[in-house]
Amino acid sequence: MAVDKTDGYISGLDEFWFNGKKVGYVSEDGISFAGDALSSVQIRAAQARNAVVKTIISNPGSDKCEFALIELKKENIQAVFGGTATGGVYSAPRGKYPIEGRAFIKCFSGHKIDIPKALLSGNLSGNISLAGVLQIKCTMEINLPDDGVSGPYKIYDPGEVVPDDPSIAEG
Repeated sequence: MAVDKTDGYISGLDEFWFNGKKVGYVSEDGISFAGDALSSVQIRAAQARNAVVKTIISNPGSDKCEFALIELKKENIQAVFGGTATGGVYSAPRGKYPIEGRAFIKCFSGHKIDIPKALLSGNLSGNISLAGVLQIKCTMEINLPDDGVSGPYKIYDPGEVVPDDPSIAEG
């Protein structure tokens, strides 16, 4: 068993992978986790005037990530937008459709976050200037895997072995 010397602090984006491909540099803001909080309905009864008698979860909420891809090599653009990359040309697809796949995040702290099923979409953003670069603003919705058992993600402590770790296959 590996020893976590980070005291549980997960920090620093090292690599971001999607569908087994390293997806290039992300802006210095890194990957922001967001989503919607769960919502609930409070049930009140006439007999219990000062208290809620039952709370029912009406929506379990959602998890998602947002980031800006700034290294726009054709292979990186293709990984988040689809389309084709041939020779020195990237050709965008005719329509915009999210891409479903596995996301994998390696952190400088040594932690790894494995997301078996995510839906990735993006839009061109930013500036083409001497003070900024064109980027792709990406949103990644985190979904439940199809196996019917697993949760939406796993966080591995530094040194723990991740099954099918895409970063190991690269060398």
